[in-house]
Order: sequence, then structure tokens, then C-alpha cells
Amino acid sequence: MNSPLDVYLEELRKGLKSLPIHERLEQLDEARAHLEGLTESYLEQGHAAPDAEAQALAQFGEVGALHEAETWRRKSGLFATSLARKMAVDPTTS
Repeated sequence: MNSPLDVYLEELRKGLKSLPIHERLEQLDEARAHLEGLTESYLEQGHAAPDAEAQALAQFGEVGALHEAETWRRKSGLFATSLARKMAVDPTTS
């Protein structure tokens, strides 16, 4: 049976499917590391394992919110790149 953390990461993976594989794996590895760190912190505070994992997931936020943040990050990056290209001055025409 999958833990709630595994289920969460699977949902996150599904939302990142439009990313290149290396970026997707990097994002998932980073999310797992953060969630495991949060879980460990709650365990050290005396929470039982299931509660520690649930608290970590609650603190990390809903998967949908992470998908929205990632979409915004990508779109803003594309916008910045497009804007930089438009604002670039061609040195041969100056």
C-alpha cells in the first residue's frame, strides 16, 4: 500500500508531465526531500509517524497549488525571455 506521501508525489508527477524528464525528476526529488525533512521534524517533536507525514503534507500545500505555481513560473520565464528578446538591441543597427 502506498503511503500518503507516495500518493502526493504521484499526483505531483502527473501535473509535471509537460516538463522535460530531467526537470520533472529534479522537481520530484526536491519535493520528496522537503517532505521527508518536514516529516522528520515532526517525528522529532514527538508526533507518531502517520501524523508526522500528514502534518508535513499539510504544511507543504495542496498539489493543485504547486501545479499552479509551476505553471506560473514557466509562463513568467517565457514572458521574461520574450521580453528580453524584444528589448534587445541589435548592435549592427545601432
